[in-house]
Amino acid sequence: MTAGKEWSMKLGTMGRWVSIGLFAALCQAAWGYDDTAWKATGGVDSDWFNSGNWNNAVPTANSHAWLNDMSSAGKVVISNASQTAYADYVVIGWDGVRSNTLEIYTDARFLTTEADSGYKSIQGHNGTLTQRGGVLTARSLCLYAGYGSNFVWNMTGGSVEANEIYSTRGVGIPEAGNVVWNIGGTAAITTPSIYFCAWHLTNSSGMVLTRTLNQTGGQIDVSSAFNIGEGTTTSTYNFVAGTINISNSAAMPSFLISNPYGRLYLGDSNTASGVFRTGPNNAIFYVIGDAQVIGWGSYTPVGGAYKLATSGTLVADGYNQERDLDFSGMTWFNYGSTANTTTRGMYAVRGGRLRLPSLPVTTVTWGQHSSFTDLTFVNCVRMSSVVGSGNWSVDLLSTDRSGLGLSRRKFIGAWDITAPSVTSVNLLFRYDNTLAASLNLPEADLKLYHAVNDNWVDVTSSIDTANHRIAANGLKTLGQFAVGIMSPRGMIVTVR
Repeated sequence: MTAGKEWSMKLGTMGRWVSIGLFAALCQAAWGYDDTAWKATGGVDSDWFNSGNWNNAVPTANSHAWLNDMSSAGKVVISNASQTAYADYVVIGWDGVRSNTLEIYTDARFLTTEADSGYKSIQGHNGTLTQRGGVLTARSLCLYAGYGSNFVWNMTGGSVEANEIYSTRGVGIPEAGNVVWNIGGTAAITTPSIYFCAWHLTNSSGMVLTRTLNQTGGQIDVSSAFNIGEGTTTSTYNFVAGTINISNSAAMPSFLISNPYGRLYLGDSNTASGVFRTGPNNAIFYVIGDAQVIGWGSYTPVGGAYKLATSGTLVADGYNQERDLDFSGMTWFNYGSTANTTTRGMYAVRGGRLRLPSLPVTTVTWGQHSSFTDLTFVNCVRMSSVVGSGNWSVDLLSTDRSGLGLSRRKFIGAWDITAPSVTSVNLLFRYDNTLAASLNLPEADLKLYHAVNDNWVDVTSSIDTANHRIAANGLKTLGQFAVGIMSPRGMIVTVR
């Protein structure tokens, strides 16, 4: 950076300011790095490789490239098939006021070796990173969105190879802003780990922080951990199309939707979402604590097995059509040691049907950890006094699905239970007391019904309104069950 260029950064709470020009000189003297900044004014065009756009020459592998201010061209473009863009690290935007846009069409290599920078090859503070082609190789990509600003990463083509992608983890920064990451087209990302989360619910100005990942195509290949929502920031992953590949370099890689604010939306009103891949090792799909997975589609992994581990909430949302959220191609992996005291559990709404892996009848609880003494997760089911062997499976049904013959105003849950080799069993259901209250249904009046010979028959043995559980004992057949209050005009409703 030239001596006449005035850049500064604030240090600490004492209000001291140090020229980035001085900092650059010290870096160059001590470590052999040089700083160069994109010209806010006086630049030639938007070409990264044009030295006239930089105040201290085109970046090299030893350069800190500062894209702090928008030039008259409005963006910085890497687009030259005969050249590779280099930098030690790149900073996009800075203090919530200064911003820039970096567009990548051809190869770029940003491979910092500096521990002092946290090995952040790209630091996205304020502005936009867009990739439409080429190979971007980076030590790590850090999507900060600092100082209450917004940072957007758009990727529709090309590929990224990075040691880590995060936004942010560790201590975090109280001056953070919001991040949006859009993946589509033929984009491909390869990295051991992604941590798309932050550690502050608000920044120091009271701004509510969010992280949003939208995938409409392309492939994300993670070999260790893909974590959405850890910390205290709402982190949303809208997975509409494309592929998530949890590959095999780790002994047990994991895909985590984390407590408390992780949200995974599968599909939208028109499209089921993409494909889960793993292999050859198994991967674990965690839904932790207050995290939620919402949507529809069939998720039988390709190339290996996923183990479904949930202490959170799964919601089959059909978007007003009869659609399945189907995880039955996975296997169960018991997880969680805390009973539910809120609304965690399993749900099916707007025509949805939730399908989960089958269980051996010796595993007597569906939908929550089998070691819990009490059935506390909403819409979960427990068997007891089982006569028989083999497996059992449960589908949770939205009460507005055709063929049930249920009034949505009077019923709060429906299940389809199969266990071909069971000849006698007791069933206990943890019903949705919150939904009952919203529909003004007194819990003491709720009944458990069983579809028998195309009719709904009251099979209630007991109800525990304090703990929101209802039971049927001595059942000789299984099938469809529903909890609610039958129409006063009759206790029998035909089931189609």
